[in-house]
Amino acid sequence: MALGVEALKLSVSEAPYDGGITYRSHVANQGWEDAWTSNGRTTGTTGKSRHMEALEAKLTGDLAEHYDILYRVHVSNIGWMPRVKNGVAACTTGRGLPIETVKMRLESK
Repeated sequence: MALGVEALKLSVSEAPYDGGITYRSHVANQGWEDAWTSNGRTTGTTGKSRHMEALEAKLTGDLAEHYDILYRVHVSNIGWMPRVKNGVAACTTGRGLPIETVKMRLESK
């Protein structure tokens, strides 16, 4: 049985530059969120049993000038998807497969 990610809250702490993180998700039976959210706010749904199928994330401010954000998702019945960065969708949209985990890291430009 797959246990999909329903919601995430992302933030950057102890950064050497001003800025933050902005992100949005693609939710099963709902599609892409209309608006990007940021800095610890929830993306996805809570209490609706709708898993996330995709995630996009990017840095803002001076932080984005000095770092790339790299991320990948593990998808039920597929495994790890290719690593993407800076706002590119990590996903399997349209296949009904839930994201089970996410790995992220910042890398100096």
